[in-house]
Amino acid sequence: MVQFHQQPLGVVAIGLYEDGVLLPDTVRAVTLAAAGDVASVSFNKKMGVCPRGMTSLSVQSVPSVINPTDPTTPITTQAPIIVSATNNIARNNN
Repeated sequence: MVQFHQQPLGVVAIGLYEDGVLLPDTVRAVTLAAAGDVASVSFNKKMGVCPRGMTSLSVQSVPSVINPTDPTTPITTQAPIIVSATNNIARNNN
């Protein structure tokens, strides 16, 4: 879960990145309409990591998102101020 607040107002989007590459289906966007607004977003993502390898995971701002009313014109997002981020990583032996 990630909590953030925004100044100036507008659309804020974050995503989960692996080794600097945005992972599919991890972008979350919210619109903050008033000064001091706070929003929480979360996502679950299964991913494979070689047991003898390493990977770098990060939560980062996403520069633009698809406009639901006009998919040909993306919405430029504002850079969020991240208040806190909690990562839970579980190893699955399947």
